[in-house]
Amino acid sequence: MIAALLAGLALGAVSAPHCLGMCGPLAAFAAMPPRGATTSARASRPLRWQLGRLAAYATLGAGAGAMGAQALRALAPSSWAGAALSFTLAAALLLSAVRLWAPRWWARTADVGAARLTRGRANPSLTSRLVARAPREPFVLGAITALLPCGASWSALIVAAGAGSIAAGAIAMIGFASASGAALAFAGAIGARTASSVTFRRSLAAVLAVGALITVLRPLPSLRADVGEPPSCHAH
Repeated sequence: MIAALLAGLALGAVSAPHCLGMCGPLAAFAAMPPRGATTSARASRPLRWQLGRLAAYATLGAGAGAMGAQALRALAPSSWAGAALSFTLAAALLLSAVRLWAPRWWARTADVGAARLTRGRANPSLTSRLVARAPREPFVLGAITALLPCGASWSALIVAAGAGSIAAGAIAMIGFASASGAALAFAGAIGARTASSVTFRRSLAAVLAVGALITVLRPLPSLRADVGEPPSCHAH
């Protein structure tokens, strides 16, 4: 157990700069309180995001520990499955960017969509439905973060799988999430304190939009290879 925890902590510490660059904007976004939030709700948002991320990683680690390293490698997602996940996450990042760039439009659309869905009105617009159902709870956003396609988290899962048990696998991933989460706490603190800054919100929206584009482009070379097209020289 101690060895698994130390391995997870070490990998998380080494991966902290990478995690800050990849998930830092999401941590800042999740920490931004909605209008009218109470003081306690505002203060707890970064912590709830971290707890959601920690719970998701612990669950993944327990599953990896149950399967073992060899089985986990055998179950590595196919190119098409990975692409589907990447495209879904890109859509989530893009929705987050829109929410930051145009918060008033987002709030109006969410209210209209929620009202129509609650009253059972026919044919609410697709935009209204997407916005109304988009996750807003930091714990949920943190849990979703653990599903991002990431080489660092996959390496941590291999370590968890090699830990030899469900408990040890979960502990290894808790160590990874805790050490890497220390860097993300910095991004969350910035997001919580600068939520009222239009410039910061729009800058963060631009970063999330770029992240969505990168997430869409990443699996394309593998998909081209699967359908028989050699990957371009820029794929590497």
